[in-house]
Amino acid sequence: MLLSIEGDEATGKTTLAYSAPLPIVGFAYDMGIERAIKGGKYEELFKDLSIEVIPYAKGVT
Repeated sequence: MLLSIEGDEATGKTTLAYSAPLPIVGFAYDMGIERAIKGGKYEELFKDLSIEVIPYAKGVT
């Protein structure tokens, strides 16, 4: 499944994406990943998961 989720800042977009069925590989294009995975829903959604995150480096091709 490929998702493109859009919305205002801090509205749960990244949390929604990373709570999808496993396996999950995420491409981190913004700073929301840390807040989403390590934030308020960590214990409920992410504590025992291994999620691969591919960071985006601006300007690197």
